[in-house]
Parts: sequence; C-alpha cells; structure tokens
Amino acid sequence: IVFQINENGSGLVAAMEDSEGWHNWGQAFTQACTYNSEGYGWYLPSLEELELMYITIGQGSPEGNIGGFANNWYWSSTEYDDNLSLLNNYDLAWYVDFDYGGTNFYRYKNNTGRVRVIRAF
Repeated sequence: IVFQINENGSGLVAAMEDSEGWHNWGQAFTQACTYNSEGYGWYLPSLEELELMYITIGQGSPEGNIGGFANNWYWSSTEYDDNLSLLNNYDLAWYVDFDYGGTNFYRYKNNTGRVRVIRAF
C-alpha cells in the first residue's frame, strides 16, 4: 500500500498485512529482514515513517484505516535516545499506538508488539 510519493517519483510502500503474531524489538527486525514479497527488500519503519503510515493509511487517515491496521501498537526501528535518562537507553525503542490516536512512546525492547514492514520504490 503506497503511503508516500515524493516529487521525484520515489516513495514508500507498506506491506498489505502485519507480520503474524507479536514480536519483541529484535524479532521485529528479523521479521522485516526475512519478509519476502515480490523480491523486494523490506525493513522496519522509522518512527517518522510509522507516524506517516498512521495518518495516511491507518486509523488517522481521512479515508479510514485502508491499511487494515490492528487497534494495537507497532514497533518502529527508532531506538530511544535520551542522555538525561537514568534508564538503559539501549533497551528502549519507540512505537506508535494505532488504537489511541497515533500517539508515540517508548517501551522496553523485550515487550512484544505488532510489526508492519515497508520498502522504498
């Protein structure tokens, strides 16, 4: 599902469905790297790409949830980085909640969440 087209004709496409099941952050990367559809290379979206998916093809889209996203949260590839935090930043990553208005927050990477991979064209 195309969710971004740039002026030069390039853009971004989301897979038609979520990866099956729930995955921790490491498994989410593995799912993205091993996803095989139409011979393209797929990857886990960044926080910004995932937010864009929410507002263009997800629950926040004017056309409705044309991407068929679950009312759950989805992992991004963006790690949490806050030098002021006492938490171990390497154990946290950002996600976008497709149930509660596309809000983003971070979670420990060992939590399990949904995965929707993307690719560039």
